[in-house]
Amino acid sequence: MKGTTDAWELYNLKSSGVPESWNNGGKGGVALSEESAGTVLVRAYSGERHLDQGQELLFRFGLMITPVKVLNPAHWHWRYWHAYSPVQEVATNGANIINIHHANELNPYINYPFLEVDKLRNYTREAHERGIKVKLYYTIRELSNHAAEIWALRSLGNEVYRQGPGFRIADEFTNQSPASGDVTTGNA
Repeated sequence: MKGTTDAWELYNLKSSGVPESWNNGGKGGVALSEESAGTVLVRAYSGERHLDQGQELLFRFGLMITPVKVLNPAHWHWRYWHAYSPVQEVATNGANIINIHHANELNPYINYPFLEVDKLRNYTREAHERGIKVKLYYTIRELSNHAAEIWALRSLGNEVYRQGPGFRIADEFTNQSPASGDVTTGNA
């Protein structure tokens, strides 16, 4: 049950307190019951109350339906290593999954492109021979300026790249005064 404003908090109670629309002076609540195998009934209520003509109440709620799939029992045996290190070091420390992030010799740039394919292949082969899984860190939030597609995407204007406060492309920093804290260089 949520209050009248959005908040990043999971239950929205720390800063806002118990939502009065739902709470109603302690008369409200939530009851959960398993009706049959695989069926759960949620009853949310605010209790008896008197409303004046024209008075509005807002009843907001959020559902966190989990789990979406059965947890793999092997999960409890996964040990992650979040750094590019020699496979022997990873194995010695008991990790069985390596996350290769960027800014190292195997993955020099964020996300894409993966330019060091031979090094990645050899490293992964060595890890697999020791029973260690290798994952490459990859997200869609950032794109390296080494990606071949960057200029094609840039040519689409603000269809792909957002414009406005907080969204600046590197060459928009040109011709800024040093007092602004931006570097004054040529085109990026």
